[in-house]
Order: sequence, then C-alpha cells, then structure tokens
Amino acid sequence: MNQLATEQELVVLKLLLDSEGPVGAGTVRDRLLAEGFSASEATVGRLLRELDRRGITSRVGFQGRVLTDLGSRRLAELSAEKEQGASIANLLKSVRSSGENTADLLEARKAVECRIARLAAERASAQSRKGLEDLRDRLKEAQDDEDFSLEEYRKVFRLLSETAGNAILEAIDEVLLGGGDGGTGLSEGPRSGLAGELVAIVEFIIGNDPASAGKALCRHIDGLIEKRGEGP
Repeated sequence: MNQLATEQELVVLKLLLDSEGPVGAGTVRDRLLAEGFSASEATVGRLLRELDRRGITSRVGFQGRVLTDLGSRRLAELSAEKEQGASIANLLKSVRSSGENTADLLEARKAVECRIARLAAERASAQSRKGLEDLRDRLKEAQDDEDFSLEEYRKVFRLLSETAGNAILEAIDEVLLGGGDGGTGLSEGPRSGLAGELVAIVEFIIGNDPASAGKALCRHIDGLIEKRGEGP
C-alpha cells in the first residue's frame, strides 16, 4: 500500500472510531475532502470495499460502515507509526540544524535508503511499476545531463519512498534530503552520469529484485561519500 492510501485509511478509521453508529460513504468522502484529499464517489467506494475485504470495516445494511476489532488494532498501529515517524523527523531536524556534517548525513542516508530500495522492490505493485517505468525513461533521457537538478534528484527518492510504503522511513528520508545541498551529498558542478546510476536502481525495483536494488543504492551513496572525501 502506498503512503497516500495509508494516510486516507487512517483518516477513515479515525472517523469510524469517533462515530456513534454506522458511517455512510458520503460522510467519509466529506471528511477526506476536508483533510485535503482528492476523493470522488468512485474512489471512496473502492476504498471502503477494500477495507471491508480486509476485515477492517463491516457494512451494516444501507446505513454505512463500522469499525471491527481488527480495524481498531489497525488504527492503533497506524497512529503509532505516524507518531513515531513525526518524532523521528523532529529529531532529525534538530540534528540538521545543529550543523551535523555531510559525511554523517550520507551515512544516515545509506542506512535508510538502502532499506527503502529493498522494500520498494518487494512491494512494487502493477500500478506503482507504471510510475517507476515513467521515471526510468525520464532518467535515461537525462543520463548525459550535466545540469541534473537537486530537486529532480529528490523526486526520485520521494517516489521510491512512496513505493516502499513505510511512513517512518519516508519521514526520515524527507528530512535527510531537505533543502540545500545538505544530505544529498551532491556538490556543485557537472552531474553527468548521475541519472544513469539512478536508472540501475529503478530497474531493479521494477524487476522486484530487493537484494540488487539495495546493493545498487548502497553503491550510489558510497560513491557520494568517496567523492566528498576527495574534496574539491
């Protein structure tokens, strides 16, 4: 399940927990829209049917849905995961503001992102693979681009984090890849060949090869660490 779907699920389960009786699809849609999600009637219908299928919610005739015991446990799990992710993100922000050096941040990236790559390769669905294939094609076109931007670089890792579907790892990586050069480890100057390294990582994820995806990403970070050690 991707991060967006997980966040929507959390909103719906909280709504059901706080309600005194069954909740209809219209009320669910209104809550999702109020929380900033794009939610058509068809989208909400699919979401609710999927929750029913997983035993997280139960339909009560035409009145709506209620939370099951399994749903209550799932809500507790998602809430704890979100809280833990926020706590870790706040901690990492403090680390960054304290002037932690780039080498340490790259080591942190290596630990987090190699795990993200493995999870993404394990969990990539048919739908997420389509997005990854589009990303791979864009990266191939940019392989010789010396002006490959930091923002484009960050977008690659955001998509990998979403595919991995772990809110805590995604929160950590978002902080590590935050504004400026910082944790990216990319120095100023030509960046030709960088997109090519990322192509290999994405290919392994599309192919559902966790071991190779993790190793390829670790090699990429090791290369950044080595370049940093060489200096200007």
